[in-house]
Amino acid sequence: MWTVIGEATEVNREAHRDMEGTHAYLILTQEESSMILQTGQEINEVDNSGFMTSAPTIFAGNLGNNKFMVQVTTIGIRL
Repeated sequence: MWTVIGEATEVNREAHRDMEGTHAYLILTQEESSMILQTGQEINEVDNSGFMTSAPTIFAGNLGNNKFMVQVTTIGIRL
């Protein structure tokens, strides 16, 4: 399980005014796949996040002073 920091959405921007970024996604690894959950006031599963879901995630995090999100899976790297 990993969290990655992303752009503040309109919903959580007010609550996190002093933060440069907020935890935007929770990435859960399953045996054959990954599940991507978008965080905010609620946690929702998303299909079009830009993360790979068809393979298990080995690592996920931020690079470049939290400007980029990276995901390492068993079949590749996504930035």
